[in-house]
Amino acid sequence: MAIGIRLPRGFATMSTALLAAAAVVPLTAPSAAAASPICLSGKLQYDYQSAEAGRGKPTLTKPVRNANVQLWGKEKSTDTPRRLTADYQYTAVADGGFNLCYTPTTATMSSMWVRFSTESTKLWKVSDGNGTVYTFDSPTKTDLAAGADLGTLKASNARAWHAFDTINILWWARNNPVSDCWSTPRRTATPAPN
Repeated sequence: MAIGIRLPRGFATMSTALLAAAAVVPLTAPSAAAASPICLSGKLQYDYQSAEAGRGKPTLTKPVRNANVQLWGKEKSTDTPRRLTADYQYTAVADGGFNLCYTPTTATMSSMWVRFSTESTKLWKVSDGNGTVYTFDSPTKTDLAAGADLGTLKASNARAWHAFDTINILWWARNNPVSDCWSTPRRTATPAPN
């Protein structure tokens, strides 16, 4: 046996009209199209005089590997420049490559650049006498609506970058695969029980 509820005719008509209107009008206003990420990419290298390559100390080029790298910029020309990447990014171990992206709230970025530092995740750094790490900024790109390849950049202050790269090589060759320490902790002999 079915039990039915009878609604007054005016209420049923009004409910039908409201449901039809709700189907036509979206509950939220349409949003503007989402902005696309804008990326800066390239490679960072440094030139140095190699004592290992002979008496003439020829100038050689190496990639800056495993260095901290950040994306900086501003969306509007009136904005204060700020760091756009929130976490640590690194140059590639193989070739010093980088590819940093930011999704702006506007269609274009007023300016963007990449900042490199002679530091590796606060684990080690090469700094001046005041403890300030050496930095190198890429050329600034302006009015960007799409990504740009910065090509191969050459870091200034090559001695600092050479020292940084040498520390990387020593770090990778250390004998400690289990922690961030430079060496494996020595085990001391446990005395025999009495």
